[in-house]
Amino acid sequence: MFSAHPVAPVFDLRYGSAFDIGDDGAVRGVKKTISHPEKVRYLQALAKGIDLGGSNAPSRTEAETPEANLRVPPDQLIYVGDGASDLQAFGFVREKGGFAIAVSRDGEFSATDEMLEAQRPDALAPPSYEDGEPLFEVLAHAVRSLASRIGLRRIGRDD
Repeated sequence: MFSAHPVAPVFDLRYGSAFDIGDDGAVRGVKKTISHPEKVRYLQALAKGIDLGGSNAPSRTEAETPEANLRVPPDQLIYVGDGASDLQAFGFVREKGGFAIAVSRDGEFSATDEMLEAQRPDALAPPSYEDGEPLFEVLAHAVRSLASRIGLRRIGRDD
């Protein structure tokens, strides 16, 4: 579904569930489903640059990877979720120093009663990526914050 959204082309890679789309553009069925326990594995694979193709992918996500070899340091992740299946991913991203953003339905997050303190998102916004809308602003602040963190780390280095 995200691939059809107007904002999709600005992302190099998108990981998530996928539909089998026929030549006529109609959805024929589910092609790939990512369950809530797998979401953390996908985030680990993204951070480590592990290939997500293949029948058992991602694999080797628990293998230690030196920080210098990470594709995306976990504290530079921004995770956007909309329900209870995202709680473990929220917890992982927040534990690693990234941002967890919840998309609200009718002004509330559907899994508030189920979440642990460590799984609380950094922000809650309605589902609109339009310029000037709260979700757009939340994402813009998160990106600026991470860009500043990256800049701070580079000061005084020769990279």
